[in-house]
Formats: sequence, C-alpha cells, structure tokens
Amino acid sequence: MLFSANYNPALKNKLNINGIFTASPKTQGNYKFILYEDGTFATINNLSLSYNEEKSFFCLGGIYKIISDTLIIDEYTRDTYNTIELNRYKYAILNRTTLKRITEELFRTYGYKKINVENDNYIYNFIDISILPSSYGVEIKSKKWMWADKQEWKEYMRQLKEYEAARRKNQQPD
Repeated sequence: MLFSANYNPALKNKLNINGIFTASPKTQGNYKFILYEDGTFATINNLSLSYNEEKSFFCLGGIYKIISDTLIIDEYTRDTYNTIELNRYKYAILNRTTLKRITEELFRTYGYKKINVENDNYIYNFIDISILPSSYGVEIKSKKWMWADKQEWKEYMRQLKEYEAARRKNQQPD
C-alpha cells in the first residue's frame, strides 16, 4: 500500500474514525490507534487533550485499507539498529465500533514470521475523541518511498512545512 493524493481506504461507512480504537480490558496490552480518513494509521501514546503532538505517536505510523469486512494495517517501526520494519495486522470488522485482530505478520530484515492469534481474543473498541493529533505528525508519510507519485509526495512535503511553520508560530508567546 502506498499513499497518494486520492488514496481511498474504502471506508464506505464501515468504521467510525473520528476517535481511537483501543484494546478492550480483556485484551493484553494498551494498544491504541487512529485511522485517519486519508488512509493514514498511527498508534498513539496518550489521550490527553494537552498532548505534545510530536510525542503522541508510538511508531512511524502506517497506512490501511479495507477489503470486504477486513481492515488491513501496514504499521512501520524501527528496530534497535534503526532499521525500518513492517508489521501487518488484519482485523475482522465486527461492526462500526468493534474490531477483532485475526492475523499478525512481521516482516524483518532476518525473515518473516506469522503469529497465530486465532485463539486470542484481541478485541478493539472505538472511543469517540473530539480532538485528535494531526496526521502530519505521522513520520512514515514523509518518506518518499511510501508515495505512489513523487510529485504528490513533494506537494505533501510542502503542506507539511506550512503546517509545521504555522504550529511553531501559534506556540510563540505573545
């Protein structure tokens, strides 16, 4: 999956996206993520409305799409040697607010690993949040190789610079 100006993750009212998905109390871990309308995916560290946007995201981010009743997420992370790695997650869409993880695949420099999650009950529930961090904070979108069209990447980088300049200006004391 690659970003493009007209990328459409095929939501078609299948999922709520103005908020976060978070692991249910019975699910191990504290994994929370955001699905942006443009196909951007981000895991998030904190839910505070006074967040520091640059420290809100846990990984490099990623991209997602929906095929039929399955959500597919490509999440990019860095290993201890600063190598970018890919985690691919597939979720069954149970309804607009509930997901169940059905597969987890890890693509590493040293090989591929599929983790069996069939017997695990990884359920994620949607929480409506009125203020979310901007998707401009998702690092993977700034990588040229993540874009289908290099001109669109250049336009995105121009918009990102404008966004960052406006943000710095708004943080200046009066």
